[in-house]
Amino acid sequence: MKYGAVNQGITGMVSTKFLESLFEASHEKGMDKEQLLNEASSSPISFDTNLDCISGSDYVYLLKLATEKLPDPDFGLHVGEAIKPRHYGVLGYACMSSKGVEDLIRRVDRYQCLVSNICSVSTTKNNDGIVQVFSFGTCPLPPRQLAEENIAGALTFAKWISGCNTPPLYIHFQHPEPKNTGEHQRIFNCPIFFNQDRTEIQLPKEYILEDLPQADPSFAKKMDRYAEEQILKLPQSDSIIDQASVKLADLLQSGIPSIEKLADAMDINIRTLQRQLKAEGLGYKALLETTRGQLASIYMQQESLSLTDIAFLLGFSEQSSFQRAFKRWTGDTPGKYRKSLCNDTV
Repeated sequence: MKYGAVNQGITGMVSTKFLESLFEASHEKGMDKEQLLNEASSSPISFDTNLDCISGSDYVYLLKLATEKLPDPDFGLHVGEAIKPRHYGVLGYACMSSKGVEDLIRRVDRYQCLVSNICSVSTTKNNDGIVQVFSFGTCPLPPRQLAEENIAGALTFAKWISGCNTPPLYIHFQHPEPKNTGEHQRIFNCPIFFNQDRTEIQLPKEYILEDLPQADPSFAKKMDRYAEEQILKLPQSDSIIDQASVKLADLLQSGIPSIEKLADAMDINIRTLQRQLKAEGLGYKALLETTRGQLASIYMQQESLSLTDIAFLLGFSEQSSFQRAFKRWTGDTPGKYRKSLCNDTV
């Protein structure tokens, strides 16, 4: 397959927190954030960095623009090299405080969507160490700068988390080999293969640590709770049900909201809300019940939350009401359900 039409199939979003690594790399090379955005202002693509995220196509455009304007043919590598845990937001802090590699892999798989969903990372262990395979949605051949930014970022982050500086065993890229690979060798210091079937990196056994240097199980659980709440608030679609569920998650902490209060929070007319919910085959009571059930499952996995805390977060004023509702949702009492979760992790 020939390498072409590099931007086709790039979809999804990138958090503006992660975008800071691009601006810092650009600044390091002599073009600050304002200059880069000014250059982008004349393009047909528009985005607002005051929002929580930008589109995947906008992110790729910024990578391409900075590469050309600096000029820096290896800009993707330099963005990845500039990665810090804070650029990954809650994912970064949760990973840093993970007990070991198994914990870290689980968190990356679960929370990577909070950083970006234009690229999904599959992380597995084998006899040689850790393999990470990068998939770019419906784009079979990712743009060079995007692929190199992801691989360089993964290695930089792995070194931060583990404290290990051992080079990878190998790296595969799908794009053709650049004329000059000096920066690739400086950053990776390992065999690099181009025109491969997939984008991946193999880290050696030294990265598989039973206890990570900054392990903090208590803090990690707090980050898990926050990350799960953020996942629930991600805009999954334009569905009125998704939008209403997000608002309900916030409103429930002040008690059970009326449909009038929900409509007000969504900034729409109550009759419009009722009509749209009906079109989805769901009434307000059913929506409330479903949302509380989903939240209950998330909160029960957070050991730092007591059953009283969970009842409060779900809008219950009495434990007995929470107990009855939870048994209706799961068939178990909250206590038995939490005990089964603990047994599953042993």
